[in-house]
Order: sequence, then C-alpha cells, then structure tokens
Amino acid sequence: MPIASAFQLLDDGMVSFNIADYDRRHPLIIDPTLTYSGFIGGVGDDAGFDVDIDNEGNAYVIGYTASTETTFPVIGGPDIAHNGGTDDAFVAKVNADGSALIYLGYIGGSGTDIGRGIAVDSAGNAYVTGYGNSGHLNGFPLLEGPDLTYNGGTYDSWVAKVNPTGTALLYAGYIGGSGTDLGFAIDIDPSGNAYVTGNTDSQAPSFPVLVGPDLTANGGQDGFVAKVTSDGSTLAYAGFIGGTGLDRGNGVAVDSAGSAYVTGPTASTAASFPDAVGPDLTHNGGDDAYVAKVSVDGSSLIFAGYIGGTGNDRGNAIAVDTNGNAYVTGVTASTEATFPVLEGPDLTHNGGDDAFVTKVASDGTALVYSGYIGGSSTDSGNAIAVNSAGSAYVAGSTFSTQATFPVLIGPDLTHNGATDIFIAKVNVLGTALDYAGYLGGNGGDPGTGVAADNDGNAYVTGTAASTGGSFPAVVGPDLTSNGAIDSFVARVTEPSDTFFKNGFE
Repeated sequence: MPIASAFQLLDDGMVSFNIADYDRRHPLIIDPTLTYSGFIGGVGDDAGFDVDIDNEGNAYVIGYTASTETTFPVIGGPDIAHNGGTDDAFVAKVNADGSALIYLGYIGGSGTDIGRGIAVDSAGNAYVTGYGNSGHLNGFPLLEGPDLTYNGGTYDSWVAKVNPTGTALLYAGYIGGSGTDLGFAIDIDPSGNAYVTGNTDSQAPSFPVLVGPDLTANGGQDGFVAKVTSDGSTLAYAGFIGGTGLDRGNGVAVDSAGSAYVTGPTASTAASFPDAVGPDLTHNGGDDAYVAKVSVDGSSLIFAGYIGGTGNDRGNAIAVDTNGNAYVTGVTASTEATFPVLEGPDLTHNGGDDAFVTKVASDGTALVYSGYIGGSSTDSGNAIAVNSAGSAYVAGSTFSTQATFPVLIGPDLTHNGATDIFIAKVNVLGTALDYAGYLGGNGGDPGTGVAADNDGNAYVTGTAASTGGSFPAVVGPDLTSNGAIDSFVARVTEPSDTFFKNGFE
C-alpha cells in the first residue's frame, strides 16, 4: 500500500526521506527510478543484446549494428571503421553516471557478425561472444585464437577479449565446425578463463571437441559449452549437451570454483538427453527448459535436468549465486497444471506465454522456488542476474498491459505500446516481487540483457524501436534516437535504506 513520503534536507547537506508511519513488520520499498537511460546507435539498425558492469559501475554493452562510423558514435575502439558487411558486432563502455561513452567500436569483417554475450573481469577487460561468417579471408580481426581459421557452414561462433581501454583486442578467434555454430552467451572465472555456450549442428571432428562433457553430436542440433584459456590461445574443453531432438545453449554462468551452468531449450526426451540427478529427469512435452552443471574439468555433467510442463518451455538465461544455486529465466506456455510452480512469485499462469523464474538447489536435485511473471498476453524472461543477497533481477519483453501484468512500484507502471521491456526484482525467498515495471515507448522495445550490483542498481539493455521521443531517455549516453531501431542502456536504482533518518527509519 502507498506510504506518504517526502524529501528532507538535513543540516549536513544530506537528503533523507521523511516517511509516515507504516507497519514495520513488512519491508518498505521506495520507488525505483531511472538514473539514466539512453541510446547507442546510428541511422542503421542497431540492437543491444547483453550488458555487464565493472567494479566502478561502468556498464558494458554488446550487440550488433548496420550503422557506419559516419553516424555510429565510435570512440576509442577496438575498431572505429565499419567493415562493410551487413552487420558488425559492437562493444561499448558507458561511464558510471550514464552520461557518456568511454569507448565504442566494431568487431567484424566484410560479412555478417553478430555480438550476443559479454562478461567483464575485475581489471575491466571485456570478454565477448557471438557468431559471424566474415571468415579469416574477409577481414575478421583474428588474433591468438582459439582458432584462427573459419570453418565453413553458415556461421561460426567467435570469442574475443577487449582490453580495458577498448582500444584493442587481446585475442579473437572461432569456435566452430563445418555446420552452423552460434555463440549466444559467455561468462568468466576469477582466473580469466572464458566459458561460451550456444548451439551447433556441426559434428566431430570438424567441431573442436576436447575432454567433454560429450564428444559426440547427438542429433540435428546440440547445445555446446566450451572453456577458453585465459590467453585465448586454446580450448581447455569443448563438448556437446543434447539428445536426438533440437537442443541449444542460451545462457551460461560460472561459479567461483570454475563449474559452468548452462540453460536452454531441448526437445530431446530422457531416452537420449543426458539427464542426471535433477531437478526433473522426465521430459514433459514439446520443448522443455533444461539446466546443467558441468564439472570443473569439463569431462562430465554433475547434474542435468528439465524445467517444464506440457507446453513449450525455453530457458533463456542463467545466473549462479555464491552458494552454487542456479537461477533460470525463460518463457513458458505451460500452465500450473504441469509446470513445476513452487513458492512463487506467481503460481498461476496468466495466458499466452509467461516469463518464468526458477531457483535450482546447488546439488541440482530440486527447485527452491519457481513461478511466473506475466500477464494475459505474451511475456518472455530474457535475462537474469543475482546480487550477493540472493535477490534475482529479471529483464525481458512483454505485450501485457498493466491491467494484467504484475506492475509494482516501478519504474513505469503503464504499458507504452507494442512490446515493452520489463524489469522485475524477485525477493530472496522467491515468494513475491519487490518491484516490477516497464521501460519503453510507443514501438517495439524488447529487453535482452541485465546486470546487477550490490547497491540496488539493475542495468538493462535491449533494442528500442519507439519513435517521437516516447522512449524514456534521461541523462544519456544519447538522448536522441538515431534511426528506426537503436540499442539502449539504462540503469534502474533503488534508494538505499541508509538514507532514512530521525524517527522515520
């Protein structure tokens, strides 16, 4: 329920909140706000896919662009000239207050190159993955490895490391075979090893399998997971995850010990999918989401199981906390009659496709919580992050209006048109949302990436097709849309409870 509040200027110049009486048995949440929100783009089509942050609060965005350097706001690098193909990947670093770009540049060749995933280490190096078909003969900036030769097929996945100033690549190379190989997500361990997941229809020996977790392709399309050594020169392991159906790896996260956790969709039943331990060893119908934990050496799966019901369910992203619990988000058409709802945040399917958020116990045997986020239209959870307290942040896209979508607190309680980004924070127990709201304008604006810090900030990226100034641009890095479709980056901030003073704390 709303609680009366007002800003109060203290004698020492600090600003506090003057809060009316409320029931102190319940948490008090002050509306989250957009501290910045702006575009990254040119006159061509530009799309943001993923975001990460460094220790200073700078945000890093990966995506792709058809805009050339005449309108795309390149600065620093790693390449300030568009390479002539349909699309180049781009990587951007946004300063901590969101007002400006620290660097922005291309990664690509004369073909099509798409950036999909990003992770940042403590030194500010950015590790990125994606896929492309420029090839070693068409200008893709190969350096060190892990593979300096394009392998054929429609696309190869690629992995690259960008130095802290953004001026150069420290390594860049392919992971692929003679088929189509797509890199979708990346994470890193404390030693700077990079872990990539995606999907492939390549088979060994053209796909560079090594160690595991599975050295044999299983069907038309498998997920894959690969570990790249810290210098980028070689693979520590690479293998398949899948069965005889269509499988893909959409998200990867790495714990402090170096175990990789992978999620995606699978149409493979338990007869061929490498399920083990849990959380569910029985395929439920159509596509199920799956979650798998890979051993530190990559040789085997510690656990692998399904999350789903009789409808189509897809795992889109995964995060892991300090205790090894995995958090998965995605999209489901399964109702509560067959989808494994537990605790919350919503135990009732709302219509069409709903986003879902699920916490998997560290040993993989069971779900800690699992529930829906959605309304009566189509909703999809596309990205997830978890803070040190265990609160999960989910970003995605929704067609559902505020009449049925569970808006709460903010940042925007009104659906703006077509597809809006949504950002939601799930409480530690998974029983309820701390907040949920929209970002968007009058066009199609999907959210595809989210990162979170421990100060109550969520960082979101995606694509904005809204026109006429309807998208909520504030502070920067660019307050003006540049073409039909721009990428965007935004920060949503919760006020800290340390601001409460004098009788209202």
